[in-house]
Amino acid sequence: MNRSVLFLLLFVGTVSMAQQIRQVSVGPGYANQTYFSLSGGSTSSSLIEDWDIAFNMNPMDASIFVNEGVASGASAQGALSLWVTPSTDFSTVTLNDTTGFLRNPDVSWSEGAFNTPAVAGNPLDFGWGTYDFTTHEVTGSRVFIIELRNGLFKKLMIESLINGTYTFKWADMDGGNLTTQTLDQTAYNKDLVFFSLEDNMVIDVEPNSWDMLFTRYSELLDAGDGTFLEYNVGGALIAPGVLVAQANGVNPTTVNFANHEANLTDSVNVIGQDWRYFDLGSFSWITLDDRVYFVKTANDSLFQMTFLDFEGSSTGIVTFETEYLGQYVSTNEYEELAGFAMYPNPAVGRINLTLDWQDGATEAAYRVMDLQGRVVAERTFEVAPGFNRETVELNAVPGMYVVDIVAGNARTTERLIIQ
Repeated sequence: MNRSVLFLLLFVGTVSMAQQIRQVSVGPGYANQTYFSLSGGSTSSSLIEDWDIAFNMNPMDASIFVNEGVASGASAQGALSLWVTPSTDFSTVTLNDTTGFLRNPDVSWSEGAFNTPAVAGNPLDFGWGTYDFTTHEVTGSRVFIIELRNGLFKKLMIESLINGTYTFKWADMDGGNLTTQTLDQTAYNKDLVFFSLEDNMVIDVEPNSWDMLFTRYSELLDAGDGTFLEYNVGGALIAPGVLVAQANGVNPTTVNFANHEANLTDSVNVIGQDWRYFDLGSFSWITLDDRVYFVKTANDSLFQMTFLDFEGSSTGIVTFETEYLGQYVSTNEYEELAGFAMYPNPAVGRINLTLDWQDGATEAAYRVMDLQGRVVAERTFEVAPGFNRETVELNAVPGMYVVDIVAGNARTTERLIIQ
C-alpha cells in the first residue's frame, strides 16, 4: 500500500517561531485534572474527584472508563475501585462474585476498564456488552462491582448502547437505591463525557479543544525484580487525534524532528509520567533535560515540547517549553475511489472486491479490520484498465468490519458485516 509522505510546511515572515514557557497546575495533592491546548496555551481544570465513570462519545466506539486517578492523597475519601463478575443477573450478584480488578489500559481512548473483560479475538465482545450485527445494538452482558470513594459498594451494569444512547443502572448490593440513567452520545460535542454515580449527574468539564490532559491515572511500573506493581501516577495523556514522537538522549536545541517522525504514535500515555523522576539524594523531582516530545495536534500543528520542572504535590505545577514548528501536511492526498463495489454484504466466508478502473495499470491494496483495529485480511495486487475483481477469503468470526482499499492515489473505506 502506498504510504503518504509527510512533511512540514514552515511559515516564514510574520509567524513567530519563538519558544514559549508554559505552566500547568494539577493543584496541591494532585487534586485536579487539567486540560491544555498547545495552540492557544489555554488550560481548564476541574476536581478529579467529581466523576466516577466516563463514556467515549465517538459513535464508532463503545469504550467506558473508571476514574482510577482519585487516591487517598487527593481527597479525604478513598480511591475508586472496579471489579468484574461473571454474572449476568443484576438482581442476585454479590461481592463474592468478583473475579478480577479492572483498570484502564491507558493506551487507547477506544478501550477503558469496562472493555477489558472482552474475550480476545471476539470483535463482538465489548467487555461490558455484546454487539448484535443484525440490530447493530450492544447489549449488556456483564455485571460489575464498584466501590465509591465513600466506601460504599454498588453493583453496576451497562444495559445497552442503542442508536448512540447508553442505558446503565446501579444499586446497593441488596438492590436498594436502584437508579437507571441514559446518556446520548449525539448530545455532546466532546471526546469524553464524565458521570458521577454519587450525584447521579453528568459532569461536563472537557473543553472544546485540548491536546493533553494532566491528571492522575494507574500504571504498572517495573518493581526491579521481574515483577510489575500498580501505582497511581501523575502525568500527561494525549487527546484523540493527537500524535506524539518521543526523542530520548537528545539535545533540545539541535534535535531534528525528521529523525524521529517514524516514532509518531497515538498511544494515550506516550508522554505519561516518566519525563521526571524523584531523586532521594536531593529529595526533589528531576526532569529529563535530554528528552523531547514532538506533538502533532488534531489540526496538524506540530510542536516541540520539553519539560523543565515539576514542583511535586505541594503545588502540582508543571513547567515546560513549547515551540511551534509549522503545519504537518500530507503531500499525497487521496482522491475518492470511484467504480468500486463489494459484495455480498453481509457475507459468509468470502467477499468480492470489484473495481472499474479508468486509468493505467497500478498497484492496489486492501485491508480488512475489525472494530478494534485488528487486521484479519490484507493483500497487495495489480489493477489493469477496465473491470477488475479480487476475491477475499475471510476466516473471521461474525461481526462488523471495515474494508479499506487503495488504488493508485485513490482510496475508499466501506463497512462489512460477516455472518
